[in-house]
Amino acid sequence: MTSIRPTRAEISRAALRENVAVLRRAAPGAALWPMVKANAYGHGMVPVAVELASAGVDGLGVATVEEGLALREEAALHATPIVVFGADYGSAHAAVLGARLVPVVHRAADVAAFARAGADMGTTAPVSVEAEIDTGMARLGFRHDRAAELLDALRAAPNVRLAGLFTHFAASEDPKEDAFTKLQLERFEAVVAAARAAGHAPRIHAANSGGIFRHAAAHYDAVRPGIATYGVAPSDSVRAPLVPALRLVSAVSTVRDLAAGDSVGYDRTFVASAPMRVASVPIGYGDGLHRTLSNRGAVLVAAWRCPVVGRVSMDSIVVDVTGAGDVGPGAEAVLIGAQGDAAIRAEDVAAWSGTNTYEVFTSLSARVSRVMVEAHAGYRSPAKSR
Repeated sequence: MTSIRPTRAEISRAALRENVAVLRRAAPGAALWPMVKANAYGHGMVPVAVELASAGVDGLGVATVEEGLALREEAALHATPIVVFGADYGSAHAAVLGARLVPVVHRAADVAAFARAGADMGTTAPVSVEAEIDTGMARLGFRHDRAAELLDALRAAPNVRLAGLFTHFAASEDPKEDAFTKLQLERFEAVVAAARAAGHAPRIHAANSGGIFRHAAAHYDAVRPGIATYGVAPSDSVRAPLVPALRLVSAVSTVRDLAAGDSVGYDRTFVASAPMRVASVPIGYGDGLHRTLSNRGAVLVAAWRCPVVGRVSMDSIVVDVTGAGDVGPGAEAVLIGAQGDAAIRAEDVAAWSGTNTYEVFTSLSARVSRVMVEAHAGYRSPAKSR
């Protein structure tokens, strides 16, 4: 169904392509495997994956079997390598192999389960898996000091091939944690050496967005950018010419004048101290806008930063447009992105919300239409701006 509501996320193809180029330059020689899990960090998984594939990435990463299967159903991604990084396969082992997804194994039982699935399917080629090594996240994977469990499981499953071996950094974007990142690398490289000594030749990878820009020693054979793919740095310590891919836009629904003493929204948390003009915008916490933006956030209308007044409602917010000039229904309202010479960054919204950019993006609900555009208004590629 065509979207009627004006609230939408505009995703720039040009920005995605530029970020791929930036990441290639940052990790020359390493294969590029962007993560498109969680609806491509809220940007729209399938269309973003198609654009990344057309930009020449080497493969894609997802978190769940369902995500991998959804990508494989897209004709343009039929031949794109896809790795499932999550740990929950249920009874879908055969479905994973049948869709030519590469599963990540996190325990010996996973290796055995995929070995059985491959045998039951009568596959003649080895079953390819990747394995995660836990070097400090305490979340998923084989513990680095018990890597023998992985090697023993592989020895007991001759029809399984270790196609990849990786770890995940806890704080690669944080200079204060560089010593721990180095420790993680040391732990990981000990496991890599053991795997190679056992006759395995997997693809080695470790670097997430922070690792790509701050730890060249972690580039290995491949890198796995997440948030950087979408044009946002993982921390203030990362400086890179990334281009934000998402612009969150809506439009003014109504405009009204308030007198001093009039209140706005639930619980009357905002009371006008003087005459003012306010506008309602159809986006609220049902769309993923955090309630912590109540009386804190801002929206661009007519290139003017208009504060949010009152509580964020499920379906709408109210903003102060007193200084924005002659604003009427239908006027564009920008929640993330540029408008004229003004801009609101995802980092700004994250700070107002008390969270990070990852949560800002992935909180955007299905009610927010994702619309692919070639470029955002005012976009100039670095090549054209010189």
